[in-house]
Amino acid sequence: MRWSFSRVSSFEDCPYKWFLNYILKEEGHERFYASYGTFMHDLLDGFYEGVYQKDELAMEFLTNFSVRIKGERPAESTVQSYIMKGVEYLNTFEPFVFDKIEVEKDLSFAVDGRPFIGFVDILGENDGDFYIVDHKSRDLGHRSKRKKPTLKDLELDEMLKQLYVYSEGVFQTYGKYPEELWFNCFKNQTIIKEKFDPERHQEVMRWLVQTIEYIEEATDFPPQLDYFRCNYLCDHRENCVYYDTHFGKG
Repeated sequence: MRWSFSRVSSFEDCPYKWFLNYILKEEGHERFYASYGTFMHDLLDGFYEGVYQKDELAMEFLTNFSVRIKGERPAESTVQSYIMKGVEYLNTFEPFVFDKIEVEKDLSFAVDGRPFIGFVDILGENDGDFYIVDHKSRDLGHRSKRKKPTLKDLELDEMLKQLYVYSEGVFQTYGKYPEELWFNCFKNQTIIKEKFDPERHQEVMRWLVQTIEYIEEATDFPPQLDYFRCNYLCDHRENCVYYDTHFGKG
């Protein structure tokens, strides 16, 4: 198996979905929130690759929204909110300023001897320093810097695992770890910048190896049943033998 961050994190989300996806290789169905994030990613990638001009992004978003956004819609007020926030972000969008930018950079590297691949949204370079930028629809917040971490701090730490794993790919490819890790949270128009922490990177890499080893030895793949995640996030809901019984649909 060629590992990726999503292959590891999705097992923690739901081992049964992981089994359907990576062992049985069943085809999933895209959902509203995931397709919204993918659509915004594609628009931003298109800008950096020269497909769209900055002043064309909002119109492209509105023109193709109904076609690109898949899956069962949440409440209409939620849909309208996502449309408004998308337009607002794209109308005020300012590109990142780096000396060099790699867009959708595929990083092939090794983790404890296992083949691994990472997909970096933007890899920027400025004065010899690297910056990893990841686009997120999630409403992350800046670190509180309180003595006791808040729930938002813990959420941010959990999301940063992905960028610390990609940092290993940057090191193995370019010989240097990034200077900073950025989240471009387009829905709430927030840029979160975190200094690269070598100790935290080592912690994440240990977690990664231990989790992969656990998955490799797994013989049981129980579901993690949660109403919102199963109904609006899981792309294997239609294939799940647990879904109808648990949520009273059959």
